[in-house]
Amino acid sequence: MADDRRKFYIGKDPVGTFCGDYPTAPGRVEYDPYRGQGHARLAEALRRGDVVRCWYARRGRRVSFDVVREEFVPGPPGGESHWYLELARVDGTAGG
Repeated sequence: MADDRRKFYIGKDPVGTFCGDYPTAPGRVEYDPYRGQGHARLAEALRRGDVVRCWYARRGRRVSFDVVREEFVPGPPGGESHWYLELARVDGTAGG
């Protein structure tokens, strides 16, 4: 499982963890989803065509971001699969 320090949320529900650095700008980011309410809420809202507001805490600040798309890329047989989010906006970035 990914490092819990990179956890992000929808409301109070954890969605998953970022595989790399915290996102600080719009674009595509890889993540590991949790099996639970948060990821289910994210996926359902995206299926409806909603833009989903999520957030993470970094250096004592709350950073919000908008998710517009989720992508699952299956790996080869026996290989790793990957999950990605497309972010449209990132606000309140805690520097560094």
